[in-house]
Amino acid sequence: MKDYFDIKFHKTTYRAEIMAGITMFLSTVYILVVNPTVLQQCGMDYYSVFLATVFTSAISTFVMSVYAKMPILLAPGLSMNVMFVVVTMRYFHGDYKMALLGTYLSGVLFFALVITGIFREIDNRIPDCVKSGVLAGLGLALMRTGLNSVQFFEKTISKEVLLTIIGIVVMWILRRHHVSGFIIYGMLITAIVGCVGMAILSPDNFVKEISDMIAYEAFEWKGEQFFRECFHFPSVTTIMRNPEKLLNLLTVTAIFTIYHFADAVGTTSSIYIFMKETGTELPASYREKSMYVNGIAGMVSGLFGTSSATSYAESTVGVAEGAKTGVASLTASILFLLFGFVIRFVNGIPTFITAPTLIVSGVISCMILKHLKEWKWVERVITVAMTLYIGFTFQIANGVIAGMLVYMGYLMGIRKFAAKKAGDVK
Repeated sequence: MKDYFDIKFHKTTYRAEIMAGITMFLSTVYILVVNPTVLQQCGMDYYSVFLATVFTSAISTFVMSVYAKMPILLAPGLSMNVMFVVVTMRYFHGDYKMALLGTYLSGVLFFALVITGIFREIDNRIPDCVKSGVLAGLGLALMRTGLNSVQFFEKTISKEVLLTIIGIVVMWILRRHHVSGFIIYGMLITAIVGCVGMAILSPDNFVKEISDMIAYEAFEWKGEQFFRECFHFPSVTTIMRNPEKLLNLLTVTAIFTIYHFADAVGTTSSIYIFMKETGTELPASYREKSMYVNGIAGMVSGLFGTSSATSYAESTVGVAEGAKTGVASLTASILFLLFGFVIRFVNGIPTFITAPTLIVSGVISCMILKHLKEWKWVERVITVAMTLYIGFTFQIANGVIAGMLVYMGYLMGIRKFAAKKAGDVK
Protein backbone atom coordinates (compact mmCIF):
# COMPACT_ATOMS: atom_id res chain seq x y z
CA MET A 1 0.00 0.00 0.00
CA LYS A 2 2.92 2.35 0.63
CA ASP A 3 3.89 2.06 -3.01
CA TYR A 4 0.31 2.59 -4.19
CA PHE A 5 -0.12 5.90 -2.37
CA ASP A 6 3.53 6.93 -2.84
CA ILE A 7 3.99 7.49 0.89
CA LYS A 8 7.79 7.51 0.75
CA PHE A 9 7.91 9.62 -2.41
CA HIS A 10 5.83 12.37 -0.78
CA LYS A 11 7.94 12.13 2.40
CA THR A 12 4.96 11.55 4.65
CA THR A 13 3.71 8.84 7.01
CA TYR A 14 0.49 6.95 7.59
CA ARG A 15 0.18 8.59 10.99
CA ALA A 16 0.36 12.08 9.48
CA GLU A 17 -2.09 11.21 6.70
CA ILE A 18 -4.61 9.61 9.06
CA MET A 19 -4.48 12.57 11.43
CA ALA A 20 -5.01 14.92 8.50
CA GLY A 21 -7.96 12.81 7.34
CA ILE A 22 -9.53 12.95 10.82
CA THR A 23 -9.12 16.72 10.88
CA MET A 24 -10.61 17.05 7.41
CA PHE A 25 -13.61 14.95 8.38
CA LEU A 26 -14.26 16.79 11.65
CA SER A 27 -14.31 20.06 9.71
CA THR A 28 -17.01 18.67 7.40
CA VAL A 29 -19.08 16.41 9.66
CA TYR A 30 -21.73 19.14 10.03
CA ILE A 31 -23.03 18.30 6.54
CA LEU A 32 -24.54 15.06 7.91
CA VAL A 33 -27.05 17.16 9.83
CA VAL A 34 -27.27 20.27 7.63
CA ASN A 35 -27.95 18.53 4.30
CA PRO A 36 -31.04 16.57 5.48
CA THR A 37 -32.34 19.71 7.20
CA VAL A 38 -32.12 21.68 3.94
CA LEU A 39 -33.52 19.01 1.61
CA GLN A 40 -36.49 18.16 3.79
CA GLN A 41 -37.84 21.60 2.83
CA CYS A 42 -38.89 20.14 -0.52
CA GLY A 43 -40.65 17.16 1.03
CA MET A 44 -37.78 14.67 1.28
CA ASP A 45 -37.59 12.32 4.28
CA TYR A 46 -34.96 13.51 6.78
CA TYR A 47 -33.51 10.11 7.57
CA SER A 48 -33.44 8.99 3.93
CA VAL A 49 -31.44 12.09 3.03
CA PHE A 50 -29.17 11.50 6.02
CA LEU A 51 -28.28 7.98 4.87
CA ALA A 52 -27.94 9.22 1.28
CA THR A 53 -25.52 11.89 2.53
CA VAL A 54 -23.49 9.31 4.48
CA PHE A 55 -23.23 6.80 1.64
CA THR A 56 -22.68 9.40 -1.10
CA SER A 57 -19.92 11.15 0.86
CA ALA A 58 -18.24 7.87 1.85
CA ILE A 59 -18.30 6.35 -1.63
CA SER A 60 -17.28 9.52 -3.49
CA THR A 61 -14.42 10.25 -1.09
CA PHE A 62 -13.30 6.60 -1.26
CA VAL A 63 -13.13 6.73 -5.06
CA MET A 64 -11.19 10.00 -4.79
CA SER A 65 -8.67 8.32 -2.49
CA VAL A 66 -8.03 5.15 -4.51
CA TYR A 67 -8.35 6.58 -8.04
CA ALA A 68 -7.24 10.22 -7.97
CA LYS A 69 -5.09 9.73 -4.82
CA MET A 70 -5.70 13.32 -3.78
CA PRO A 71 -6.56 14.42 -0.22
CA ILE A 72 -9.92 15.82 -1.25
CA LEU A 73 -13.17 15.14 0.57
CA LEU A 74 -16.47 15.06 -1.33
CA ALA A 75 -19.96 15.56 0.08
CA PRO A 76 -23.23 17.21 -1.00
CA GLY A 77 -22.41 20.89 -1.47
CA LEU A 78 -24.16 23.51 0.63
CA SER A 79 -24.92 25.74 -2.35
CA MET A 80 -25.96 22.72 -4.42
CA ASN A 81 -28.55 21.54 -1.89
CA VAL A 82 -30.13 25.00 -1.68
CA MET A 83 -30.30 25.11 -5.48
CA PHE A 84 -31.82 21.62 -5.46
CA VAL A 85 -34.68 22.81 -3.23
CA VAL A 86 -35.30 25.92 -5.34
CA VAL A 87 -35.28 23.95 -8.59
CA THR A 88 -37.58 21.25 -7.18
CA MET A 89 -40.20 23.78 -6.12
CA ARG A 90 -39.93 25.98 -9.21
CA TYR A 91 -39.63 23.49 -12.07
CA PHE A 92 -41.19 20.32 -10.66
CA HIS A 93 -43.72 21.65 -8.10
CA GLY A 94 -42.22 19.60 -5.28
CA ASP A 95 -41.54 16.40 -7.25
CA TYR A 96 -38.02 15.88 -5.92
CA LYS A 97 -37.62 12.57 -7.79
CA MET A 98 -37.45 14.56 -11.03
CA ALA A 99 -34.76 16.77 -9.49
CA LEU A 100 -32.85 13.65 -8.43
CA LEU A 101 -33.01 12.41 -12.01
CA GLY A 102 -31.65 15.78 -13.12
CA THR A 103 -28.84 15.39 -10.57
CA TYR A 104 -27.94 11.95 -11.94
CA LEU A 105 -28.02 13.14 -15.56
CA SER A 106 -25.87 16.16 -14.68
CA GLY A 107 -23.29 13.74 -13.27
CA VAL A 108 -23.33 11.80 -16.55
CA LEU A 109 -22.93 15.02 -18.55
CA PHE A 110 -20.20 16.21 -16.16
CA PHE A 111 -18.31 12.95 -16.73
CA ALA A 112 -18.67 13.38 -20.50
CA LEU A 113 -17.20 16.89 -20.32
CA VAL A 114 -14.12 15.49 -18.61
CA ILE A 115 -13.68 12.37 -20.75
CA THR A 116 -13.90 14.39 -23.98
CA GLY A 117 -11.09 16.69 -22.86
CA ILE A 118 -13.26 19.78 -22.48
CA PHE A 119 -12.25 20.13 -18.83
CA ARG A 120 -8.57 20.21 -19.81
CA GLU A 121 -9.22 22.99 -22.30
CA ILE A 122 -11.24 25.03 -19.82
CA ASP A 123 -8.74 24.52 -17.01
CA ASN A 124 -5.83 25.60 -19.22
CA ARG A 125 -7.64 28.84 -20.04
CA ILE A 126 -8.33 29.84 -16.45
CA PRO A 127 -5.53 32.27 -15.48
CA ASP A 128 -3.51 31.67 -12.33
CA CYS A 129 -4.72 34.92 -10.78
CA VAL A 130 -8.32 33.64 -10.90
CA LYS A 131 -7.35 30.26 -9.41
CA SER A 132 -5.37 31.97 -6.66
CA GLY A 133 -8.29 34.32 -6.08
CA VAL A 134 -10.57 31.33 -5.60
CA LEU A 135 -8.18 29.86 -3.03
CA ALA A 136 -8.03 33.16 -1.13
CA GLY A 137 -11.82 33.46 -1.36
CA LEU A 138 -12.22 29.96 0.06
CA GLY A 139 -9.89 30.97 2.86
CA LEU A 140 -12.08 33.96 3.73
CA ALA A 141 -15.17 31.78 3.54
CA LEU A 142 -13.65 29.25 5.95
CA MET A 143 -12.74 32.02 8.39
CA ARG A 144 -16.24 33.45 8.14
CA THR A 145 -17.79 30.02 8.72
CA GLY A 146 -15.66 29.44 11.80
CA LEU A 147 -16.42 32.88 13.27
CA ASN A 148 -20.15 32.52 12.60
CA SER A 149 -20.26 29.10 14.25
CA VAL A 150 -19.29 30.67 17.60
CA GLN A 151 -21.48 33.74 16.94
CA PHE A 152 -18.44 36.00 16.96
CA PHE A 153 -20.26 38.87 15.24
CA GLU A 154 -23.39 38.57 17.41
CA LYS A 155 -21.92 38.50 20.91
CA THR A 156 -19.38 40.80 22.50
CA ILE A 157 -17.71 38.00 24.43
CA SER A 158 -18.55 34.42 25.35
CA LYS A 159 -16.84 31.24 26.48
CA GLU A 160 -17.01 29.86 22.92
CA VAL A 161 -15.24 32.93 21.53
CA LEU A 162 -12.57 32.81 24.24
CA LEU A 163 -11.93 29.11 23.66
CA THR A 164 -11.81 29.71 19.90
CA ILE A 165 -9.13 32.37 20.40
CA ILE A 166 -7.20 29.99 22.65
CA GLY A 167 -7.44 27.28 19.99
CA ILE A 168 -6.17 29.64 17.28
CA VAL A 169 -3.20 30.72 19.41
CA VAL A 170 -2.30 27.12 20.30
CA MET A 171 -2.50 25.95 16.68
CA TRP A 172 -0.43 28.87 15.45
CA ILE A 173 2.26 28.29 18.08
CA LEU A 174 2.44 24.61 17.17
CA ARG A 175 2.65 25.49 13.48
CA ARG A 176 5.46 27.98 14.07
CA HIS A 177 7.37 25.21 15.84
CA HIS A 178 6.74 22.88 12.85
CA VAL A 179 4.79 20.34 14.90
CA SER A 180 3.35 17.64 12.67
CA GLY A 181 -0.40 17.39 13.28
CA PHE A 182 -0.62 20.88 14.77
CA ILE A 183 -4.32 21.22 13.94
CA ILE A 184 -5.48 17.97 15.52
CA TYR A 185 -3.31 18.61 18.58
CA GLY A 186 -4.72 22.13 18.78
CA MET A 187 -8.24 20.72 18.70
CA LEU A 188 -7.45 18.28 21.51
CA ILE A 189 -5.84 20.95 23.68
CA THR A 190 -8.76 23.32 23.09
CA ALA A 191 -11.22 20.56 24.01
CA ILE A 192 -9.33 19.78 27.22
CA VAL A 193 -9.11 23.47 28.19
CA GLY A 194 -12.81 23.91 27.47
CA CYS A 195 -13.86 20.86 29.48
CA VAL A 196 -11.63 21.74 32.45
CA GLY A 197 -12.80 25.36 32.39
CA MET A 198 -16.48 24.41 32.33
CA ALA A 199 -15.98 21.78 35.02
CA ILE A 200 -14.36 24.35 37.35
CA LEU A 201 -16.49 27.42 36.62
CA SER A 202 -19.84 25.74 36.05
CA PRO A 203 -19.85 22.09 37.16
CA ASP A 204 -23.65 21.69 37.00
CA ASN A 205 -23.83 23.05 33.45
CA PHE A 206 -20.84 20.93 32.43
CA VAL A 207 -22.50 17.71 33.60
CA LYS A 208 -25.71 18.67 31.80
CA GLU A 209 -23.93 19.36 28.50
CA ILE A 210 -22.03 16.08 28.63
CA SER A 211 -25.17 14.11 29.41
CA ASP A 212 -27.08 15.87 26.61
CA MET A 213 -24.34 15.03 24.14
CA ILE A 214 -24.30 11.36 25.06
CA ALA A 215 -28.09 11.06 25.22
CA TYR A 216 -28.66 12.91 21.95
CA GLU A 217 -30.82 10.99 19.51
CA ALA A 218 -31.67 12.63 16.20
CA PHE A 219 -34.04 9.87 15.08
CA GLU A 220 -34.69 6.18 15.34
CA TRP A 221 -33.83 3.65 12.67
CA LYS A 222 -35.90 4.07 9.51
CA GLY A 223 -33.63 2.36 7.01
CA GLU A 224 -36.55 0.88 5.10
CA GLN A 225 -37.63 4.42 4.14
CA PHE A 226 -34.22 5.09 2.58
CA PHE A 227 -34.26 1.90 0.53
CA ARG A 228 -37.69 2.81 -0.82
CA GLU A 229 -36.41 6.22 -1.93
CA CYS A 230 -33.02 5.47 -3.52
CA PHE A 231 -32.55 4.08 -7.02
CA HIS A 232 -36.07 5.12 -7.92
CA PHE A 233 -36.52 7.65 -10.74
CA PRO A 234 -39.73 8.53 -12.61
CA SER A 235 -40.35 6.23 -15.59
CA VAL A 236 -39.27 7.30 -19.07
CA THR A 237 -42.85 6.86 -20.30
CA THR A 238 -44.15 9.34 -17.73
CA ILE A 239 -41.59 11.94 -18.76
CA MET A 240 -42.03 11.50 -22.51
CA ARG A 241 -45.79 11.92 -22.25
CA ASN A 242 -45.30 15.35 -20.73
CA PRO A 243 -43.26 17.66 -23.05
CA GLU A 244 -43.17 20.42 -20.42
CA LYS A 245 -41.74 18.07 -17.81
CA LEU A 246 -39.11 16.84 -20.30
CA LEU A 247 -38.11 20.41 -21.16
CA ASN A 248 -37.82 21.30 -17.49
CA LEU A 249 -35.71 18.19 -16.88
CA LEU A 250 -33.29 19.17 -19.65
CA THR A 251 -33.12 22.73 -18.31
CA VAL A 252 -32.45 21.59 -14.76
CA THR A 253 -29.81 19.10 -15.92
CA ALA A 254 -27.98 21.90 -17.75
CA ILE A 255 -28.21 24.20 -14.70
CA PHE A 256 -26.88 21.52 -12.33
CA THR A 257 -24.06 20.60 -14.72
CA ILE A 258 -22.83 24.15 -15.27
CA TYR A 259 -22.95 25.03 -11.59
CA HIS A 260 -21.39 21.77 -10.42
CA PHE A 261 -18.67 21.95 -13.08
CA ALA A 262 -17.70 25.52 -12.20
CA ASP A 263 -17.75 24.70 -8.48
CA ALA A 264 -15.59 21.59 -8.92
CA VAL A 265 -13.10 23.30 -11.22
CA GLY A 266 -12.66 26.22 -8.83
CA THR A 267 -12.35 24.09 -5.70
CA THR A 268 -10.12 21.37 -7.18
CA SER A 269 -7.78 23.86 -8.86
CA SER A 270 -7.45 25.93 -5.70
CA ILE A 271 -6.67 22.83 -3.59
CA TYR A 272 -4.09 21.78 -6.21
CA ILE A 273 -2.44 25.21 -6.00
CA PHE A 274 -2.59 25.11 -2.20
CA MET A 275 -0.79 21.75 -2.20
CA LYS A 276 1.93 23.22 -4.39
CA GLU A 277 2.24 26.16 -2.00
CA THR A 278 2.72 23.75 0.90
CA GLY A 279 5.42 21.84 -0.96
CA THR A 280 3.47 18.92 -2.46
CA GLU A 281 3.98 18.46 -6.20
CA LEU A 282 1.40 16.24 -7.90
CA PRO A 283 1.14 15.34 -11.59
CA ALA A 284 -1.49 17.32 -13.53
CA SER A 285 -3.19 14.00 -14.31
CA TYR A 286 -4.21 13.73 -10.64
CA ARG A 287 -6.28 16.89 -10.95
CA GLU A 288 -8.03 15.56 -14.06
CA LYS A 289 -8.75 12.29 -12.28
CA SER A 290 -10.30 14.23 -9.42
CA MET A 291 -12.70 15.78 -11.93
CA TYR A 292 -13.73 12.30 -13.10
CA VAL A 293 -14.54 11.54 -9.48
CA ASN A 294 -16.70 14.67 -9.26
CA GLY A 295 -18.72 13.37 -12.21
CA ILE A 296 -19.11 9.98 -10.54
CA ALA A 297 -20.14 11.76 -7.33
CA GLY A 298 -22.94 13.52 -9.21
CA MET A 299 -24.29 10.21 -10.49
CA VAL A 300 -24.02 8.54 -7.09
CA SER A 301 -25.83 11.49 -5.47
CA GLY A 302 -28.81 11.17 -7.77
CA LEU A 303 -28.99 7.40 -7.34
CA PHE A 304 -28.87 7.47 -3.54
CA GLY A 305 -31.22 10.43 -3.19
CA THR A 306 -29.43 13.69 -2.42
CA SER A 307 -28.16 16.82 -4.15
CA SER A 308 -24.86 16.75 -6.05
CA ALA A 309 -21.72 15.89 -4.10
CA THR A 310 -18.67 17.96 -4.94
CA SER A 311 -15.12 18.65 -3.77
CA TYR A 312 -15.18 20.44 -0.43
CA ALA A 313 -13.26 23.60 0.40
CA GLU A 314 -12.65 22.14 3.86
CA SER A 315 -10.19 19.77 2.21
CA THR A 316 -7.66 22.59 2.60
CA VAL A 317 -7.88 21.93 6.34
CA GLY A 318 -6.42 18.48 5.74
CA VAL A 319 -3.78 19.86 3.39
CA ALA A 320 -2.80 22.46 6.00
CA GLU A 321 -2.50 19.60 8.50
CA GLY A 322 -0.06 17.86 6.14
CA ALA A 323 -2.21 15.66 3.89
CA LYS A 324 -0.38 14.74 0.69
CA THR A 325 -1.93 11.46 -0.50
CA GLY A 326 -5.21 9.60 -0.81
CA VAL A 327 -4.73 8.02 2.61
CA ALA A 328 -6.21 11.17 4.18
CA SER A 329 -9.36 11.00 2.04
CA LEU A 330 -9.57 7.23 2.62
CA THR A 331 -9.60 7.93 6.36
CA ALA A 332 -12.36 10.51 5.91
CA SER A 333 -14.49 8.09 3.85
CA ILE A 334 -14.26 5.43 6.58
CA LEU A 335 -15.21 7.99 9.23
CA PHE A 336 -18.29 8.98 7.23
CA LEU A 337 -19.54 5.40 7.44
CA LEU A 338 -18.67 5.05 11.12
CA PHE A 339 -20.36 8.29 12.10
CA GLY A 340 -23.39 7.25 10.10
CA PHE A 341 -24.07 4.75 12.86
CA VAL A 342 -23.21 7.00 15.79
CA ILE A 343 -25.11 10.09 14.65
CA ARG A 344 -25.98 10.94 18.26
CA PHE A 345 -22.49 12.46 18.61
CA VAL A 346 -22.59 14.71 15.53
CA ASN A 347 -24.47 17.57 17.18
CA GLY A 348 -22.43 17.02 20.33
CA ILE A 349 -19.11 18.26 18.88
CA PRO A 350 -18.66 21.74 20.40
CA THR A 351 -18.20 24.53 17.89
CA PHE A 352 -15.22 25.98 19.77
CA ILE A 353 -13.27 22.85 18.77
CA THR A 354 -13.92 23.06 15.02
CA ALA A 355 -14.00 26.87 14.69
CA PRO A 356 -10.24 27.41 15.27
CA THR A 357 -9.53 24.72 12.67
CA LEU A 358 -11.52 26.52 9.99
CA ILE A 359 -10.11 29.93 10.88
CA VAL A 360 -6.45 28.83 10.90
CA SER A 361 -6.86 26.91 7.64
CA GLY A 362 -8.55 29.96 6.11
CA VAL A 363 -5.66 32.20 7.12
CA ILE A 364 -3.15 29.75 5.61
CA SER A 365 -5.17 29.67 2.37
CA CYS A 366 -5.18 33.47 2.17
CA MET A 367 -1.38 33.48 2.25
CA ILE A 368 -1.56 32.93 -1.50
CA LEU A 369 -2.10 36.68 -1.74
CA LYS A 370 1.58 37.20 -1.00
CA HIS A 371 2.06 36.73 -4.75
CA LEU A 372 0.00 39.85 -5.49
CA LYS A 373 3.13 41.95 -5.82
CA GLU A 374 4.30 39.66 -8.65
CA TRP A 375 1.17 40.28 -10.74
CA LYS A 376 -0.09 43.16 -12.82
CA TRP A 377 -2.39 45.74 -11.27
CA VAL A 378 -5.55 44.55 -13.03
CA GLU A 379 -4.89 40.96 -11.94
CA ARG A 380 -4.79 42.19 -8.36
CA VAL A 381 -8.20 43.79 -8.80
CA ILE A 382 -9.66 40.59 -10.26
CA THR A 383 -8.20 38.47 -7.46
CA VAL A 384 -9.47 40.79 -4.73
CA ALA A 385 -12.92 40.89 -6.35
CA MET A 386 -12.99 37.09 -6.46
CA THR A 387 -11.85 36.91 -2.85
CA LEU A 388 -14.55 39.23 -1.58
CA TYR A 389 -17.31 37.53 -3.57
CA ILE A 390 -16.57 33.96 -2.52
CA GLY A 391 -15.57 34.95 1.00
CA PHE A 392 -18.91 36.57 1.77
CA THR A 393 -21.26 34.29 -0.19
CA PHE A 394 -19.47 30.89 -0.39
CA GLN A 395 -20.75 30.69 -3.98
CA ILE A 396 -17.63 29.14 -5.52
CA ALA A 397 -19.14 28.51 -8.95
CA ASN A 398 -20.46 32.06 -9.22
CA GLY A 399 -17.09 33.38 -8.12
CA VAL A 400 -15.23 31.43 -10.82
CA ILE A 401 -17.68 32.54 -13.49
CA ALA A 402 -17.57 36.17 -12.34
CA GLY A 403 -13.78 36.19 -12.27
CA MET A 404 -13.55 34.74 -15.78
CA LEU A 405 -16.05 37.25 -17.14
CA VAL A 406 -14.12 40.15 -15.61
CA TYR A 407 -10.85 38.77 -16.93
CA MET A 408 -12.21 38.25 -20.45
CA GLY A 409 -13.77 41.69 -20.37
CA TYR A 410 -10.39 43.13 -19.43
CA LEU A 411 -8.66 41.31 -22.30
CA MET A 412 -11.30 42.42 -24.79
CA GLY A 413 -10.99 45.99 -23.56
CA ILE A 414 -7.21 45.93 -24.01
CA ARG A 415 -7.55 44.54 -27.54
CA LYS A 416 -10.08 47.17 -28.54
CA PHE A 417 -7.91 49.89 -27.06
CA ALA A 418 -4.87 48.54 -28.94
CA ALA A 419 -6.82 48.31 -32.20
CA LYS A 420 -8.06 51.88 -31.77
CA LYS A 421 -4.55 53.15 -31.11
CA ALA A 422 -3.29 51.30 -34.18
CA GLY A 423 -6.01 52.95 -36.25
CA ASP A 424 -5.02 56.38 -34.95
CA VAL A 425 -1.42 55.76 -35.89
CA LYS A 426 -2.41 54.83 -39.40
